[in-house]
Amino acid sequence: MEPSQVIKLLAEIGIILLLFEVGLDTDIRQLAKSGWQALFVAVSGFLWPFVLGFGLSHWLFDRNLLESLFIGGTLTATSIGITVRVLTDLKRQHSREAQVVLGAAVIDDILGVVLLAVLYDFSQVGQINTANALQVIGFIAMFFVLAPLFAKAISLLIRQFAKISQTDGLIPTLIVSLVLFFAWLAHEMGAPELLGGFAAGLALSRRFFLPFAMALHEDPDFTGRIEAQMRPIIQLFVPIFFVMVGLSLNLREID
Repeated sequence: MEPSQVIKLLAEIGIILLLFEVGLDTDIRQLAKSGWQALFVAVSGFLWPFVLGFGLSHWLFDRNLLESLFIGGTLTATSIGITVRVLTDLKRQHSREAQVVLGAAVIDDILGVVLLAVLYDFSQVGQINTANALQVIGFIAMFFVLAPLFAKAISLLIRQFAKISQTDGLIPTLIVSLVLFFAWLAHEMGAPELLGGFAAGLALSRRFFLPFAMALHEDPDFTGRIEAQMRPIIQLFVPIFFVMVGLSLNLREID
């Protein structure tokens, strides 16, 4: 077997759905409480790999400045999907340390995207475009503020349709469409697609709360139906992501 485009696409859907499940399970208040700790872990986990990766590449292996910056930049990336899966298998996904790790991973991914956008500009024009970097940060911030509210509003419509419709599979079909739409929206705004899945899950979770979203009342029964009907779809697609990771590993490249 080779990592074909079909398997890559299925794997990408799998990791987006995994992050949707994480968002659905996330306690936003607990995540907010771990804010400073998560920020410290994220910044440390971002800076050290970047500095060490750049330093070793540039001074030990004599790579040029741009190559060394890119090597340092790629080492800042975090595999939030694998981290979450390990915590879930250990039954620690609701623990305090899991919330710190999750918050740090989300911040880490955003910092990594901004860094790579800056490095891309640097590679194209030979200088860092501060305006473009700020624009990327602005788009991502706007996405995280507006996306959960928008997803919550859409979920109210889905709930109303589910009450009157006799169509089997209506809820999972609409929820998968919603998750993939938010993944596309995140990509368009400069954020990783999987953060779109996370934002959609966060908005549909039982614990979603924002001071200016009081009108969007919670419905634990509806959220429970979403969890129950989405679980088989998530369990079908998520393992394909891990298969894809294994297929993509070429041990000959280590030599």
